[in-house]
Amino acid sequence: MRVPKLSKKAESSKASTPTTASEFLEQGSIDEESGDRWLGSDLAKSLRFYDKAYLNYAQATRLDGSLIDAYYNASRLLLHVYQIVKKVPESNSIIMENKLMSVIQNLDQIIDFYNNSLNIAQNAGQVSNDLLYNYAIVNLEWLELQKEDDLVSFDSLIEVYKKISGIFEQLLKQQTEELTRFVQDLENIDSETSSLNTVGQNDNSNPSPTQEELISEDGVIQPTDLFETVLSAYKLIQVIFENASSNDIIPSLNQLVLSLLDVNDTISHKLITNYSEASHITEMVSNISSSQINELKLIKLNIVGLMETDPIKVIDMWTSDQEVTNDVAEKYMIASDNLQSLLDRNDINLTAINNHGNESDKDVFWKILTFQNNMLKKAQELVNNQMQTEKKNNLQSYELGSLIGQLSEIIIARADIEVQRSSIVDYPTSVNNHQVLFNNSKNLLKNAMNIANLNGGLRERIIEKIHREQCKLEAVFRLCLLEGKTSIEELDKIMTRPRWTVELPNLKKLGIYDGFGINDIIKNLE
Repeated sequence: MRVPKLSKKAESSKASTPTTASEFLEQGSIDEESGDRWLGSDLAKSLRFYDKAYLNYAQATRLDGSLIDAYYNASRLLLHVYQIVKKVPESNSIIMENKLMSVIQNLDQIIDFYNNSLNIAQNAGQVSNDLLYNYAIVNLEWLELQKEDDLVSFDSLIEVYKKISGIFEQLLKQQTEELTRFVQDLENIDSETSSLNTVGQNDNSNPSPTQEELISEDGVIQPTDLFETVLSAYKLIQVIFENASSNDIIPSLNQLVLSLLDVNDTISHKLITNYSEASHITEMVSNISSSQINELKLIKLNIVGLMETDPIKVIDMWTSDQEVTNDVAEKYMIASDNLQSLLDRNDINLTAINNHGNESDKDVFWKILTFQNNMLKKAQELVNNQMQTEKKNNLQSYELGSLIGQLSEIIIARADIEVQRSSIVDYPTSVNNHQVLFNNSKNLLKNAMNIANLNGGLRERIIEKIHREQCKLEAVFRLCLLEGKTSIEELDKIMTRPRWTVELPNLKKLGIYDGFGINDIIKNLE
């Protein structure tokens, strides 16, 4: 995500105490840079610097209510910290000790701050595209959060979608035009330079800007900038479908997203065709990478799947896909998630199938679970190969910790699927293979736990280490349930009370482990 900081200057660490709004703004930028430096290795220290930065930005706005840069930086930083903190479990000591910081706010508070910042910028006639983009992103985060509960009406979600889709269409149109002009200017400079070299002229009376001068100008739009905007716009479409609670509203949603989807598809095609690494224009243009191309293709496939109401058609779509090569692990993870979204949309889960499903329902449920398991098995193999390659770098890899966490997460998801496949009542395929599938679940969880215990390397970021620890907790808790270790005393001894009690609601919400004592644990806690 693009988060340019405004009014940042190189300052001495011994700068005097700020007194004016501009000085508080500068000090905030300095503190924020310190937070950025510590983010990889010491999250608590990073948050302390971010908090100082936010307080300085806030003071700048109090001293000068027209200082747009201070409002922009403060709102941007609130969103940045939210996106960091949401990855950390609430039970983590870092969050417990720092949750009262001013810079750690919930999304509703952050959106209120953004609304105020946007109003002030509009009144001053200084609404930047970066502020608009971040405003769209914070609302996108809010829509993501609504998938976890049903407290907000779907009509309210639609209103937010309409507002943000309009912003994205505006940004995409403007950025596309600016990118086209930028590339044309580069080509003109190339042409002029070539012409001058040919005729041997040396007239500098009215020199044109060089490519280096052009690219150094503020506000230059690169293909990578446009990629981020179109990817975020695709995510907006994706999340509104993921918030849908039944197939009945899918036809109307398909119509709702048509305008933005058409814009996205056009720009995505242009980026892939004209601005990929394979279509090299000039070293001055930051073309999108092959992995970014895959991101665009995969999120579009995901949306196409979400626009469907028949999960079997979605399985066929992913099975026959030739857009993304078969060596991309994300393809298989997204395919599994895509089917899970369709299940969640219609409240199709193990409990519902066992209580109300007929033979045909169970056939479809089994086919979906088996497809998900096969997809995740392929993803597991590919991520494991990547991890083994990175381990050969003598623990110097930047990606090792991330791959370990990702691999553990995939294996836990497979364990959840095997538990479900082993537990479909009165379904012969499940009943006859119950013990094998049940043992598979336990072995997968042991594997996930062992992988999460692996050394993440010397360059592992603190967020990745926290993720590994969370994966280990999730695997251990599930294994305790499957092995019948469900007394309060056993769970306290194995995981400690603060950790497993925070994870308990998440496991209950899955609806997969109800038959393994989870309800008794909840009762015993009351």
